[in-house]
Amino acid sequence: MKKIFLTLSLLSFSAVSGLYSEDEITDFLSQKSNSPLSTEVLTSNAPLKTLTFWLKSQQDELTKEQQLFELLNVLATMPPDPMLMPLLDHLKQYKSQAVKIHAEAHHPSQATEAIFHIASKAAGVENIWHMKSAQQQTQQILTHSHQPLTDLENLLKNHVNQRNATLLGIKNALLHVSEYDLNQLKQACYQSAKLSITLHDTVADLAIMMPDLAFAQWAISNTGKSQAERIYKQSSHSFSETYVTALITQDIKSKANPSFVTSLLAQYPDNQLATHYLLKQLVNPRQSAAAAFALSRNEDPMVWQQMAQIHQQSQSAKVKRSIQLSLKQNPSPEAQHILKRLAHDKGEKS
Repeated sequence: MKKIFLTLSLLSFSAVSGLYSEDEITDFLSQKSNSPLSTEVLTSNAPLKTLTFWLKSQQDELTKEQQLFELLNVLATMPPDPMLMPLLDHLKQYKSQAVKIHAEAHHPSQATEAIFHIASKAAGVENIWHMKSAQQQTQQILTHSHQPLTDLENLLKNHVNQRNATLLGIKNALLHVSEYDLNQLKQACYQSAKLSITLHDTVADLAIMMPDLAFAQWAISNTGKSQAERIYKQSSHSFSETYVTALITQDIKSKANPSFVTSLLAQYPDNQLATHYLLKQLVNPRQSAAAAFALSRNEDPMVWQQMAQIHQQSQSAKVKRSIQLSLKQNPSPEAQHILKRLAHDKGEKS
């Protein structure tokens, strides 16, 4: 009965709205369509007026909205155009009429979904334009400004509602300016009395782009938790083992989670600098779990012996548990022998 009610509701709805079947949509999209709308709008002296008049034309919803979608695709590839912004604002409010039956519909009120999401597509184009505009402005700042940090901060503050798009534009600009301009920006960072929180994400992007150990350390110390952790993580994916181990094993004061940072050394099980650092961290109950996890991949019996020695000397139950778990995860027979010996010693003491 419920299915019959849903079917009848959809049939009655299709009589007054653009409800299309999957076969109709597939057949329509397979045909080559001529879309004069883009040409009409882009050659018009009054694009919004042209669009408004065109929307009143007698066309079926599917054809009309497919052409609107194609227009937005064209706009997405163009530089930002202030003359076309009112058109985007108008389409951001557009309510799609060409719909299909929702695949998971259980009730008539949830039965349809748009075929072309015009409003969200228009919002997406607007974001792309904001990104492109921010990239252009940033490149100007980096190549000509004597106060780049102040100007970048103002750029972000003036586009609070489009922060993500602006940040992406700034990041793209960093990828396209010269090394000289990037070094000038780094020097401005070093000379700043206190880095504005508004610039934390941009400074993190800059630190991740070039393997500059000194600047990465500075950025980690002067940004927030999420940015510092992002620098550590992205560096571990992008840069050499020597660079990453040097960065992580430095005593850098930051807001990053120490356990998270320590765990990144697990990918370098045979690195002596990393191993030495991890053994030092293993003594600390707060870091023992992360250090033990990283050491579980080590293949040096001398390291296992040092872990056993720390286990015997430590008064922390957490440190002992972490070492036992680390050895348990190690497939080596010798590591398993050490683990059994530790368990035997514990049994004798009890």
